[in-house]
Amino acid sequence: MSSNTVFYNTDIISAKTNAFHQEMGKLIYYFSEIIRSTKFKTPELLVVQLLVAKIISNATAANILIYDECFKEAQMILRSALETVVLIAYLINFPEKTEEYLSDAQILKMKNNFIIFKETKEGECSDIDGKKISKKALEKELVRCFGLMTPVSQSRMLDGIKETKFKINEQIIQKLNNFFKKFKPFFMKLEDMYKEIDDKGFKIDKNFSLRDTLYYFYNGSSQITHGCFLDWNQEEDIDKILENLFHYFYKTTLFLKLILKEVVDMEPNAETREYFVEMKKANDNLEKLIYGKTLDHCYNV
Repeated sequence: MSSNTVFYNTDIISAKTNAFHQEMGKLIYYFSEIIRSTKFKTPELLVVQLLVAKIISNATAANILIYDECFKEAQMILRSALETVVLIAYLINFPEKTEEYLSDAQILKMKNNFIIFKETKEGECSDIDGKKISKKALEKELVRCFGLMTPVSQSRMLDGIKETKFKINEQIIQKLNNFFKKFKPFFMKLEDMYKEIDDKGFKIDKNFSLRDTLYYFYNGSSQITHGCFLDWNQEEDIDKILENLFHYFYKTTLFLKLILKEVVDMEPNAETREYFVEMKKANDNLEKLIYGKTLDHCYNV
């Protein structure tokens, strides 16, 4: 522990935390209003719009946790937001992968259902949302869910198991088991997405690799999520905690402006331009709270 570390009494911690929560709440609110006013005109961009809404929801939940001084839990939620920032950047750079992304999501859900079916023994039941469901009923549910999938997803699964029709028997169960063992959606392969984005030449503000700007924060929050003892046991001063959280938010909500600006108009009218002014004020107040002054930014937001 550094000899320069300063710890504050609970009243000062609460006051600083409350001020942070209030200013961050303004920043998130104005950003959400900007997104509400932004037109996402293509089917691919409508998918991106939903993912941006997820990030705003993550940020809102994290800010509530910060108000309750649950700082580690806030970082865990912002980890999810960071992953979605990478996914958005990937889909913007590779819009042709949107259909595969949606198909992967459907197949992943089928994988979950199949695992439950496979792990349920004959004559026994599984507990699904508090209800007992037999193996026979789970089999019918698998067939029903397959019927609800898009033709693209159905074809990918049938091609993967080398069958022309989806049904359940011992041979196909083994084929499905082999197929799902190898199946991992690309949106769960963060390093692969980083590399493809880099290979495309994409940079944050035309200068910074997406991985370089996010990896430190993602790695730290990932270790917290998995229960690293020192993360949950060591004390930190409130200034360091809030500084770290500030950068998590910065690399989610504010990075999205830099990522989205090439594909959508985020300043279509005077009202949204004013929202950006209000975001800047909230950001400046957060910097003054943490650093005692506003900073010279390396990112042009």
